[in-house]
Amino acid sequence: MLRTHLRPRPAAALRHLLLAGTCLALVGVARVSHAEDHDAGVWLVNQVAVPLGDRLSVHAMLQNRWNDEVEHYERTLVRPWISYAWPERGHVALGYDHHEFEGPDRWERRAWQRLAVQKPLERFALLAHVWLEERFFQDTDDVAVRARFNAGVSFELDADTAVVVRDEIFFDLNGTSRIRNAGLGENHLVAALSRKLPGDLVFEVGYLQQYVDRRGNADVYTHFLMTGFSWRAPQLADWL
Repeated sequence: MLRTHLRPRPAAALRHLLLAGTCLALVGVARVSHAEDHDAGVWLVNQVAVPLGDRLSVHAMLQNRWNDEVEHYERTLVRPWISYAWPERGHVALGYDHHEFEGPDRWERRAWQRLAVQKPLERFALLAHVWLEERFFQDTDDVAVRARFNAGVSFELDADTAVVVRDEIFFDLNGTSRIRNAGLGENHLVAALSRKLPGDLVFEVGYLQQYVDRRGNADVYTHFLMTGFSWRAPQLADWL
């Protein structure tokens, strides 16, 4: 008896997600051409991963950020999450962010969910992921919901060295007392170089261009130097 399967094959689903992520990233790149102000800063990013089996792992990240031409310490970010990988080189992740801001002293907390895929080719891999974030702010009961779409490529230069180039676009899905209205919120363009070190350690350094749509005020570019270490963990540039 002939059986008909209506479910899409995993490879087709990966291609669709990669295509959608690439299209959305191109929209973000085109939109940021109107930014009117520029800034510079540094992100120091360190992360660790602990495997709990063949597919399940627990992760943690610490970010320290400086802006205003590296003269002002802007925030500390602590991010724990759990990730489940499947054979088609994808994963789903559930996590939490705590952002502690300096001057004025305030915080933001986020719950988030992420779906990511990779398409390995001969010497490089196509990358795409989708995030959904629920954002909770100090002194308000409002919950802001945001979607993030990322597309990029990772190149292997040799057995220990790789380059990642990717773009990520952020959409605010609702308006709150802290988020004026729905629409394009940010865009991140990243180029980073990673180098494997002894002891499951990876060093990474790169450039991050952050665009922020201020919706009525002057939009801003910030140019960041991004650097840090990963221990038994994926590339930093894919988890900012």
